[in-house]
Amino acid sequence: MHELSLAASVAEIIKPIVSQQPNDTILSAVEVEVGTLAGVEIDTFTTALHTVLQAEGFTQARVDITVIPGEATCLDCETTFKTERRNAICPKCGSGKCLTARGTELRVSGLRFKDS
Repeated sequence: MHELSLAASVAEIIKPIVSQQPNDTILSAVEVEVGTLAGVEIDTFTTALHTVLQAEGFTQARVDITVIPGEATCLDCETTFKTERRNAICPKCGSGKCLTARGTELRVSGLRFKDS
């Protein structure tokens, strides 16, 4: 289950940021963008991230996931289209020369804090 290692990586990214906050500040939410083409099972990742945050002491942190749909652009006809696969075929011209433009993301997009 690589979702657990991804969740641990997110915790490693946010820990130095949280440690720079004033002592009376509490992490209230971790915002993460996950693309549908990222190879991540979103429900499992969400659960894993919540578990890791709890284990790291961020007991009040909520996990907010934004799902980014897959999108590709055809290099032959320049059509941009939604896709559910990485090796997309252009629906307009049938070309297989398509570049994935969105949907492979996995990034921390924000942290929210509140005073204790």
